[in-house]
Amino acid sequence: MSSALVLEAIADGLDAMSATIRQRIALLRAGSEPRSAIPADAVDRARAMHPMLGKRQAEVISLLEKAGAEGTNTGAISKAMSYDQPNVYLTLQALIDHGFVEKDATTNPHTYRLAANLAITDIELDLPRIASGKVREMFDAGEHILMVATDRISVFDVVLPTPIPGKGAVLAGLSQFWFDRTRSIVPNHLVAWRLADFPAEMRSPALAGRAQLVRKAEMIPLECVVRGYITGSAWSDYRKTGAVHGHRLPEGLLEAQQLPVPLFTPSTKALTGHDENISIARAKEIVGDAALVDRLADVAIRLYEHARDYAASRGIILADTKFEFGLVDGELTVCDELFTPDSSRYWPADGWVPGMNPPSFDKQYVRDYAETVGWDKSHPGPELPNEVVAGTTKRYREAFESVTGKSFDSYMKDAS
Repeated sequence: MSSALVLEAIADGLDAMSATIRQRIALLRAGSEPRSAIPADAVDRARAMHPMLGKRQAEVISLLEKAGAEGTNTGAISKAMSYDQPNVYLTLQALIDHGFVEKDATTNPHTYRLAANLAITDIELDLPRIASGKVREMFDAGEHILMVATDRISVFDVVLPTPIPGKGAVLAGLSQFWFDRTRSIVPNHLVAWRLADFPAEMRSPALAGRAQLVRKAEMIPLECVVRGYITGSAWSDYRKTGAVHGHRLPEGLLEAQQLPVPLFTPSTKALTGHDENISIARAKEIVGDAALVDRLADVAIRLYEHARDYAASRGIILADTKFEFGLVDGELTVCDELFTPDSSRYWPADGWVPGMNPPSFDKQYVRDYAETVGWDKSHPGPELPNEVVAGTTKRYREAFESVTGKSFDSYMKDAS
């Protein structure tokens, strides 16, 4: 572009801004600031999902959520909000800069829609909320439960104040992939994951890719952990005692080395605070049914071995994972999430060397950062800098695409 064109574009922009300022002064003097026709509750809902939004930004978000995948333009937004287009444009640009909104410049006029990787820390629905976990929100959907994975991230059992954009959709998408692959091993609770398959009142665009309709289950109060490699807390225990959760191991193992056989190492399921590692004997006392715990161990190891072998064919090591099980009509059922970066430790096979802590596709990147800032692992956790958020977002998407062989964007489109 020539210098003359650049100067002309700048002048046009200044003229538009000057006209906007003059209009705003006139409105203020007349006591007639523009009023939006958007209901206040829509703005409140947008702010609940995205706490950092200002009022005008929340209004734009609520309009774009209503517009869905087709999006809309500045003229339509300006008309709905009763604000002049230059002001709407500046608001949209701020939302684009913060990753909330995407612009399609191939259309005339340009189309704006919510970003596929919009970070959501909470969600408000016209359904009774029955539970709120570290990451997921549960809503009573009558016969079923609507389970929504937010973009919150927790490390050391503390939810951090900084979300990871798109993380919830990665968790839901990977779970759906693995639920489908493991049906022959054990039933799962998934009923529907595409918005088109949800009841009409549950088809909010904000739920796309991150919500699942699931069966109600009587949950078993255990985290069923399976370890195929010695790392994390298992490595720490081994160095101190030569054993992991009561399993005596050979001498001389190296960090991140593959174990002779996968180990079932249960822990308590803490709604708040830290999970507690326990022995299988203690697990049987908690559940009150020794045969059921033996079945849990068998199914958990079979699931792990299936996923481990599949992941290996994709050039990925599944080091360890954890499951939650419940009973649906008396039948053992795997619930919650399955082989996600939150519940599992994934390593690229080409970066694995026994004796070293490998790079990972999971939230170990966030754990490693949290260990460097002098945090005592109590609430509240540390804010994450932009480079850690970006790096973690990249790792989660890489995990999805490396495991499934599909693009994350194609999953989001399929889920809408």
